[in-house]
Amino acid sequence: MASPNSSDSIVIVGAGIVGLNVALVLAERGYGQSITVIAEHHPGDTSMTYTSPWAGCNFSAISGSDANALKWDRLGYSHLTKLASERPDETFVHRTPSTELWDENVPHDKIKAMSEYLEDFRILPEEELPEQVKFAVSFTTLTINAPNHLQYLYHRLKKYGVQFLRQKIPSILSAFASPTTKVVFNCIGNAAKTLPGVEDAKCYPTRGQVVLVRAPQVQSNVMRHGKDYETYVIPRPGSDGNVILGGYMQKGVGDGATYSYETESIMDRTKRLSSELREMEPQILAVFAGFRPSREGGARIERDELIVAGDKRVIVHNYGAGGTGFQAGYGMAMEAVKTVDDGDIRYPTSDELRDVGDPCLGDPWRPSPTCYSFPAYSPGPPAYLEVSLLSQIRNRNRNHHNTDTTTMLKEKRTNSLAFSQTDCHSCTSAGRACDRRRPQCSTCLGLGVKCGGFVTPLSWDNNRIWLGQPSQKKRHIYDSNRGNESPKASPRAFRFVDASSRRKRRRRVSPVSSPEEEICRASESPEEIGINSYLAHSSDSLLDDFDPLNFDDCELLDTVIPNPQEFMPDWMPTTFPGQESQDQMILTAQPSSNSVGHASEDIFTQSLMELLETVSTHPFENHQLEPPRLVPSPTEQPTSETSTELIPNQIGNQHERLFQMCTWSKEASEHRTKAVELLDNASKSDQITRIGLNVLEPILIMFTLDCTLSATGPWSGHLMRVRSVLDACGGPLALDNSRVRSQVGMLFWWDATLALISRQGIIIDQSYLDHLMLSQGQDEWSFYDLTGCPGDLFVRLVQLSELAKQRELAACMTWLTFDLSPVMKIEREIQQWQSSLFADAYGPNFDTIVENASDSDAEADIEERFHSKQDRYHCAEAWRYALLIYIERVFRWDRKCPRPLILTWLVRKTMDHVRCCRRTSQTQKQLLLPVFLAGSEMTDEEMRGFTRQYCKWWANRSRYNMFNSVSSLLEDIWEEGHSHAWWGSVIDRKTRSSGVGDPGVQFLFG
Repeated sequence: MASPNSSDSIVIVGAGIVGLNVALVLAERGYGQSITVIAEHHPGDTSMTYTSPWAGCNFSAISGSDANALKWDRLGYSHLTKLASERPDETFVHRTPSTELWDENVPHDKIKAMSEYLEDFRILPEEELPEQVKFAVSFTTLTINAPNHLQYLYHRLKKYGVQFLRQKIPSILSAFASPTTKVVFNCIGNAAKTLPGVEDAKCYPTRGQVVLVRAPQVQSNVMRHGKDYETYVIPRPGSDGNVILGGYMQKGVGDGATYSYETESIMDRTKRLSSELREMEPQILAVFAGFRPSREGGARIERDELIVAGDKRVIVHNYGAGGTGFQAGYGMAMEAVKTVDDGDIRYPTSDELRDVGDPCLGDPWRPSPTCYSFPAYSPGPPAYLEVSLLSQIRNRNRNHHNTDTTTMLKEKRTNSLAFSQTDCHSCTSAGRACDRRRPQCSTCLGLGVKCGGFVTPLSWDNNRIWLGQPSQKKRHIYDSNRGNESPKASPRAFRFVDASSRRKRRRRVSPVSSPEEEICRASESPEEIGINSYLAHSSDSLLDDFDPLNFDDCELLDTVIPNPQEFMPDWMPTTFPGQESQDQMILTAQPSSNSVGHASEDIFTQSLMELLETVSTHPFENHQLEPPRLVPSPTEQPTSETSTELIPNQIGNQHERLFQMCTWSKEASEHRTKAVELLDNASKSDQITRIGLNVLEPILIMFTLDCTLSATGPWSGHLMRVRSVLDACGGPLALDNSRVRSQVGMLFWWDATLALISRQGIIIDQSYLDHLMLSQGQDEWSFYDLTGCPGDLFVRLVQLSELAKQRELAACMTWLTFDLSPVMKIEREIQQWQSSLFADAYGPNFDTIVENASDSDAEADIEERFHSKQDRYHCAEAWRYALLIYIERVFRWDRKCPRPLILTWLVRKTMDHVRCCRRTSQTQKQLLLPVFLAGSEMTDEEMRGFTRQYCKWWANRSRYNMFNSVSSLLEDIWEEGHSHAWWGSVIDRKTRSSGVGDPGVQFLFG
């Protein structure tokens, strides 16, 4: 490969063993400073989709017998032998005696070729063969500690100057985001089947399951190739006696779960295969499943040429190694690099190349440190990269690109939509020459800055422009009190108004004398209302307690849920099939700056937003909201004739119906179903590129609306949709403003609390939480503001939810032992946790409150500040003790024994802090999950009574049936009545899936 221009850059997509070997071959030839490795997963990660760390791994006859496979194996053996000879401890590559046996289908040609270079090669005589074995050989193989070897390669490449960027690219063409990138090596493994721009139908996963055991007596590698199975024993170098046992070769299987019966089969087969393994009972450390990146016809190493932004670029495909990446990867890398040597001679004509336009790439994102690990290995932390893909690649060559820009401006332009008629906003403001290429100009992309886009001329339909003349059309506004009498002339005409003139929408408390409140009071018995001093008032007097509290000036709500008058994305379809127009109307909202010219497409969204204003969407919002009034406003105008075809006016009372009846009306159910369909469509990858993170807002609202109905629901569906949206938008660094971060914070809260109870792990990647925590100082919100749980404790809650998943897996396996050390570490951190923001307001802190008071502060103001600070203290302490309850019950408790007595003390401490929070404050409402965890352990009837009162009070106050769900669930737990019963078994029984196609439900108490 001839020396590239000093300004050229090389991009390698994929950081598995194949991609790292390509980087190594190039770096050894002097290109280290020009290389950028882009990958979703880096060495040190343990994702199931990151295959390389899960490999056995060794050098064996498992690869193909074709000429390419034989050549790559020989090069790989030579490379690995050199590493084992020169620096075995650093590279984690060791020479190991090996025996391979075949039950049938002996690859004699393959064995003959390998015998020419394998050390100590010998064919075993028939008398040494075990029963049913037809052929066997022995030789000195190379065994590799896969995760640690990947770490070695990573650090070695960093010394060469190779840059690593954590990024899931939306298309292989995105790797050409920089105009200086001339060559891209495609080493994406299993992603080759689905990644746009590659989409190789020949690719498929081959599932394997392995067991990591501690067996220091095993010093030899043994493999047996049978019909439809593989059995192997591979000692892991540098691991102090760990051994990989396997396995399975399940072609086309993408199931990432591990199964106990497969583990039992592996243990049985490997013990019969290896006499060393039988000497001492191995200790099972972990069970893994992974997917070998296989391909019909073998690995693909192929050069492709294409035109990107008018320039010739080269892409070299290198994937499909199956289970031979470690032994053949170096040879495959040399072959892939050679294709650039031999092929980069002439520039093909335009007829020979295909122009793929301009790629675009989202922002990179940072990984999260693993909360815990099995005792298998503890590799160093993954690299944290602070710079974006574009700036990292392009800033090396900024001077060179300025020359290229001048050349590009001389290109012949057409009048197609590929070019704008004017310069982009960014170049215009900076005084730069712009090439006007859509959707983002190459000038801005080359400089690593965000292109501001181009001017879009707008043409308004005369029928939709306010000319100061009243409309001659009359609209029939249905009124349920009048029925279907003939329409009368409307006294007001609708028109668009200036955005600054809209009236402020104030949230008001529903009158206690409303019919809905009468129904609520009628459903409660006097005995239930008057249980203690807190509830010794009538229902209407209790509601009066909250009247003085004014949350109109609280702007935090708008950082999470958009004002319906401001939320107008431009991607909603215009009509609903099958909806009748009679006796219906639409609640319209003013078009925002986001939706000029698209108001008719937003009818459903703004109607949904108006409807959902009746839902308490912020955790600290303490007042009830009226159902939306179906009365036209002088400042509101339907934006098209289709606006009369969507939302029935009866849907306005859905919140109260949800609370009273615990069910949806038929009309609301139909609209909710349609909303889910729209969200599914909007969450598709081709739509997300246009919509972006705006789709989080309706997801958040739908989530909140479902919470009002019950604590049970298919919550994982919402969260999977959120995860796909976030990943498609570019990962954590796409959360570039406080509002979006607060929305993701709320969604992550729901995800974590759901995982805490289900013990099935979080759905949204933890890297998003890391990003949110880093941004806490610059945002106006905190996790306490959103959820009532201090951020430091929330981080521990997330860690515990992930560990609980592993604890449940270990409980189902005979030979797997769960490592309690990370749990004990978290427990100590929780026990020792203190924060000045949540300190006890008594003593010196009270003196500080008094000293900081101004002369204008009334005594009542000072007292309120004291009570607020004390509420924060008790709220934080309730969470702290609740997490300690969780640790004791989920991790420390032996499920064959009665419950630990320490729970009695922890329960009392938790509930004492809950009691101490004022009911006139929203703080106590945020403690539903601690109340559940403590309540499920209660045996004292008086404390159970307080728990019932808590749920009833806040169900009526907040209109969330989630509180009623918890009360009902606690009654079921208490009815179990024996010492071995616990909340986990009851919830598992209630949420168990009924069969195929039924995802089941989960309990959400956050």
